[in-house]
Amino acid sequence: MYLALDLETTGLDPTNDKIIEIALIKFKPDGTIVDEFQSLFNPQIPIPPFIQNLTKISNDNVQNAPLFQELANQIQNFIGDLPILGHSVKFDISFLQANGLTLPNQILDTFHLAQTLLPDEKSYSLEILSEKYGLTHESKHRALDDTRVTIELYQLLLQKIREIPFQNIAAIKQIIYKSNWAWKDTFLTHLPSKKFKIREKEKNNLTTTSHHLAFKNSVFQTTLKNQLSSGMDALIENSAYSLEEILPTLADFCEQSGEKYLIATPNPDKIHPDPRLAKLSHPDCYLCPYRFQNFLTKPFFQDSETRFLIKIIIWKSCTSTGERIEISLGEEEYATWDQVSALNHLYETTCNDKNCFYQKAFEQAIKKPILVVHPYLLIQSSIREKPLIPTHHRLIIDAIEEFETQATNALTIHFSLESFTGLASNFQSTQEESPNFFNFEILFGLLGIFLEKYADNEEYFRRLILNQSHYQTIEWQKIKGVLQNIETKLHALNSENENLAILKAKFSNLEKCLTLNSHLLTWITLNSRQMPIISSCSTQIGKLLAQELWPKYHPFIGLSHYGSLNHNLEFLKQRLHLNKDLPELLLEPKSETSPISTPPFKLIIHPHLPNIYSPSNQTETINIIKDTLQSNLSCNSNFNHSFLLTNSKTAIEHLYESLVKILQPLKINALAEGISGGQGKIAQLFKNTSSTTLLIGTEKFYHAILDQKAASTLTLLFIHRLPFLPISHPVHQLECRNFTNDFTQYTLPLAILRLKRFIYEFNTACSPQKIQILDPRIENYNGLFLESFPSHLKPVAG
Repeated sequence: MYLALDLETTGLDPTNDKIIEIALIKFKPDGTIVDEFQSLFNPQIPIPPFIQNLTKISNDNVQNAPLFQELANQIQNFIGDLPILGHSVKFDISFLQANGLTLPNQILDTFHLAQTLLPDEKSYSLEILSEKYGLTHESKHRALDDTRVTIELYQLLLQKIREIPFQNIAAIKQIIYKSNWAWKDTFLTHLPSKKFKIREKEKNNLTTTSHHLAFKNSVFQTTLKNQLSSGMDALIENSAYSLEEILPTLADFCEQSGEKYLIATPNPDKIHPDPRLAKLSHPDCYLCPYRFQNFLTKPFFQDSETRFLIKIIIWKSCTSTGERIEISLGEEEYATWDQVSALNHLYETTCNDKNCFYQKAFEQAIKKPILVVHPYLLIQSSIREKPLIPTHHRLIIDAIEEFETQATNALTIHFSLESFTGLASNFQSTQEESPNFFNFEILFGLLGIFLEKYADNEEYFRRLILNQSHYQTIEWQKIKGVLQNIETKLHALNSENENLAILKAKFSNLEKCLTLNSHLLTWITLNSRQMPIISSCSTQIGKLLAQELWPKYHPFIGLSHYGSLNHNLEFLKQRLHLNKDLPELLLEPKSETSPISTPPFKLIIHPHLPNIYSPSNQTETINIIKDTLQSNLSCNSNFNHSFLLTNSKTAIEHLYESLVKILQPLKINALAEGISGGQGKIAQLFKNTSSTTLLIGTEKFYHAILDQKAASTLTLLFIHRLPFLPISHPVHQLECRNFTNDFTQYTLPLAILRLKRFIYEFNTACSPQKIQILDPRIENYNGLFLESFPSHLKPVAG
């Protein structure tokens, strides 16, 4: 017998928030329900509006309900000592314990089980899984229905265990025997005991067909073809070009000339297969079968490791690329991935595995005339003595207006406690080594204390940029002592274990970052679990590009969609340290090639709205959004979805709270980032929605939605504020100190480019009818925002 449970609460904090509903169901292993208990509770505090909207539980509903403490004993007795099953059930347990219940019961979390058995899901929320797999879930976010559907999900997952291919069973059992995972007995009970025929998942590379991409003879393709033939460097801007135009042009040229080209694009996975090209990712993106088998020899596995390993075994039997992008990893699983990935190819270790996914991809990269990589790999390869990319002398960079961000990310390295203890736990010698033996916990603990003492409390988030004064403190001398202690212990070990080699190399890099160096900037922050993260980046990103990247490639062609300012690309050249005399070809979009030559949408501005800091600004902004949505509903019979783009989570909360009640009578559903769920969950809800929807979120969420096929149903974009962002990266902060005016030289140009990007991406990925800019400052700044729009896209005042 099992007990399934679910709670609805006023928030996420068990200390300050309250339980407003509970459902408990006793059921047999086959899913048969034996008994049920359900009750609402009076929380004695107001239920937040977004919780009321989510659960449909109002303050009136709970006004006469009992207090939780009045039924606590009854609930404790109903639960008894039964194993407790739930979805993300630790959340519910934490609230019950905060309210005085004692629960030493076995805990079974279907969220973790789903992560293991459904390795490629984008979201593991109960709502999304129930919809995808056809489970009965009528009243979502109500405790009783959520509990019932959790039992259904449990039965589905049991069937998934029974369907695991026979050839994987022995390996899975060996993992389970070495763990204390709560689902251990469930697996051992339901794993098939004999071989039977199951239709296995097709290899991932067989789901798409490879074909020659066709040359369409567009203006952009003709220009690119002529530039390739000239053998000269250049920057080309055209707002309408696509990867589908680059590749056939380049492939035809390579076939005729016998030359090879390298393409760096932020979207390599959007490129259709073509027999003339290969794709290569960073080594740590590939599974290394050899390291994976070595990891399996560990004597014991933690729960997160057990889940991860079973997931990899299930996935490994049906992948053809071994790329991490094919599966979903939980936050705890990334450190384990580092221990089984092809990370060893970055260091002086050998790989003799004939089945190495990275090695196979590298060999294909050598053979093909066109190699496609992410800018991250290009930049990482350029600064290494032993490159990660086969020799190519000709380079095309797609979306070069994004390249500075890519370079900054590639040259910023991060260190966490898990990245060291994971490798250390994988290494055993004749001594008493353990992860704790090396004192990494002590090191990161001292760094966390150092952050708390010296970080500026005025910062938006906790971050400490290290400077010379920090290295002279007594606390830093303690940190330095622990570093020296770890170095001595690592140096004394002479094992040929490859994990030890990687551990030594990583620690050497950490030591360099924590040593005062005028060419490096290092800072300490906290991750989502309030654990210290050490980050470091070169202070000379532009010079590195000028010295290590650009000289290696000729010809070099940079392609831009929206990177020009004042009808030139000088700002882009300056930021990337490109030759100021590099030719620029700015192509005006033509009607036969450009979807925005005669834009089907209106660009509407509202310069007469009240000042953004005025209380009346939000009221009038909300009215504009409501009127626009209402007008759009009356003019269109089909679903017309919208996106409200904001610049902060605080703005999301305020706008959602104001809009949700207004939109309900219009039968428009509002989905807000961080309120309606995470990005993966909302993306799936939006994909499957059967009602007109307004999405509300920040730039990161906006880009995630535009990556979905469902983005084509978006017709309206509201831009709440001009996209000014604080200079957040420490290296850029340091650089801006040398500017005469960092606002006009850096912040303002980037905001203009970001606004152009929003409009370009919406036009490309969606079905635009209107774009409304709701920031009254649009006409300020000497009209630079307005001047940045192309000639065929003139804004009108709303």
